[in-house]
Amino acid sequence: MQWWQFRFTPMRSVILAKVSVLKIAWGAWRFARGDGNAIACRQRARLQDLVRYARSASPYYRLRYRHLPPGGVDLQSLPPVTKRDLMEHFDEWVTDPDITPATGAGPGSVSG
Repeated sequence: MQWWQFRFTPMRSVILAKVSVLKIAWGAWRFARGDGNAIACRQRARLQDLVRYARSASPYYRLRYRHLPPGGVDLQSLPPVTKRDLMEHFDEWVTDPDITPATGAGPGSVSG
């Protein structure tokens, strides 16, 4: 197999999922060994990344978070969301077009 053929194989999604799991495990290991300030700093950074991604990838959250400042966001400043609201606006908030209410997961999902 040539290097360029890798991106077209079904194994690609499995390998990428395993890499993601390793990143999460590494982050959890580092997280558990930090002091209170390091943990709080990491939590704030992850929240900022999550809000930034939601704003860029989801029309629903872009509208929902329009009043939040572009910089640091406090968890308490995020507006609450209900399941009913999410289901009514499913296509607007979901960030992967392969995920639908009927399937719940797209063709590239990895289970187990």
